[in-house]
Amino acid sequence: MVEINIYEIIMQVINFLLLLYILKRFLYAPLQKFMDDRQAAISNDLGNAEKNRLEAEKLLEEQKHLLREAKQESLKIREEAEADARQERDEIIKETKEKAQSILKENQDQLASEMEKMKVSLVDYLAETTGALVEKVVAVNSNSESVEQDLAKEIEVMKNS
Repeated sequence: MVEINIYEIIMQVINFLLLLYILKRFLYAPLQKFMDDRQAAISNDLGNAEKNRLEAEKLLEEQKHLLREAKQESLKIREEAEADARQERDEIIKETKEKAQSILKENQDQLASEMEKMKVSLVDYLAETTGALVEKVVAVNSNSESVEQDLAKEIEVMKNS
């Protein structure tokens, strides 16, 4: 039959307990520490990733907001530039019209002055011509046939002038 040796059983239990202590101290404790550190690093990385995601979303919203503001500002600047251009165009058109009216008035005044001078010149010429004609008529008054011929010649000369 099988003999049970208590001493061997106790030694086996002590060996087993000693092995458990050694494994716990040199294998399980460092392995548990490594696993805990790894779990902490993963949790930390996940926390950082979430923090970075939230920060990226915040920056994205900020960029969108800045882009909207820039678009609005560019539209405002464009509208102001168009308004300024329209105003400048209107001013230039107004100035041009005023200059054209001024030049037209000057030309009309100059034309009226020239017409007055021409009228005066024509009246003077007619007076001189009439005076010369009257003198010839008086000088040749004795001969009526020659007066008619002289008048016809003078009229012909005046027409050709």
